Amino acid sequence: MIVGIEPGQNVLVLWIYTLKGRMVNQILDVGVTPLSVEVTRRDVVVREPAESPDYDICTVYSWDDRSGAMIEKTVGFDELRPKHRRRDRS
Repeated sequence: MIVGIEPGQNVLVLWIYTLKGRMVNQILDVGVTPLSVEVTRRDVVVREPAESPDYDICTVYSWDDRSGAMIEKTVGFDELRPKHRRRDRS
């Protein structure tokens, strides 16, 4: 797996590639505003700030054999503990 990151205007472009034979294939192209990005065996987990400072959005992109790409598998909200909450950004 090859991960490419490019900063943009208020977003980060996240590209993921894989090698198939001798060819490089793009398997994910997504714009995110990440607090963190975690790569696991077959998943990429992106944690982003939610509108509410009390929550983070956690999106999991997983390998899909049928499409030969990574697709958005789940999106969830994680409540932050009081000492980890962000201040209102307004």
